[in-house]
Amino acid sequence: SLLTLGIGNYSEFEGKFTSANYSPDGKSIVLGDDAGNVLIWDYINEHIYYPRSQDKHQNFVLSVEFSPDGSKIVSSSADSSIVLWKLDGSLKKINTLDISKYQPGVWVRSVRFLPSGSELLTALSDGTILLWDIHSLQIIQRLSGHHGEVESLSVSSDGGFAVSGARDGEVRFWDLQVFKSRANIGISPTFQSNLEINSMIFTNDGKYLIGGAANGYVYILDTNTK
Repeated sequence: SLLTLGIGNYSEFEGKFTSANYSPDGKSIVLGDDAGNVLIWDYINEHIYYPRSQDKHQNFVLSVEFSPDGSKIVSSSADSSIVLWKLDGSLKKINTLDISKYQPGVWVRSVRFLPSGSELLTALSDGTILLWDIHSLQIIQRLSGHHGEVESLSVSSDGGFAVSGARDGEVRFWDLQVFKSRANIGISPTFQSNLEINSMIFTNDGKYLIGGAANGYVYILDTNTK
């Protein structure tokens, strides 16, 4: 908790943290909790920024991330919404995208900015991955292939490809230039049947992919052998 880490007073919030991500400059952290709150901890100046109570998500927050230039924040929730925020003295809502209008009955498990900062990659609970234009809020491309809920996404530093991990036990590499699955690795048959891939991230040089699974293990994949 924030109190345990000595961040400050978290008593005005009711939830437990469900998601966190560093800012590009490494000076602050964006957090989401299971009460729908999104907040930014500026640990250099020991200050917490948070939005108005009426702007919070209506269900627990599943994913949070800063834009590449640090000027915006995106959050996704089990309420089927994606919210764009900006930090301007306080955390202010810019726009809300209701996923249920496009695919009813689903929610966004993971959301990631592309390096351009103008596009979002979102992983849905039905196994679909959507690429969005954040200005027009229009779908650019749909990516299909997983047979289970997509739990996590990561985008390469050059924006050329992305990787997704899902409850079907597969790790899929996606070529974002042609919007096709470049390769897929079945983790489950190798290590454990029905193994859920819960978290994934590229190393800064893009050479390795680090994945966390439901069995408590962390796997490191060489992207050059995918």
